[in-house]
Amino acid sequence: MGFIIGLILLVYWIFQIVDCLKGDFSGYNKIIWILVLIFLGPLGAIIYSFVGKDQKIS
Repeated sequence: MGFIIGLILLVYWIFQIVDCLKGDFSGYNKIIWILVLIFLGPLGAIIYSFVGKDQKIS
């Protein structure tokens, strides 16, 4: 069961990194979010989901 949850978190984390790389941000926000995603892993992906996506330029 733990393997499946870990795999789901890994896929979610990779999806959030790709989403961040594709998005348009102002200033250095993209670099900061990429660093947050890399260093915090799945926790960074959850934070990005709630905070980072609102900072994209539409």
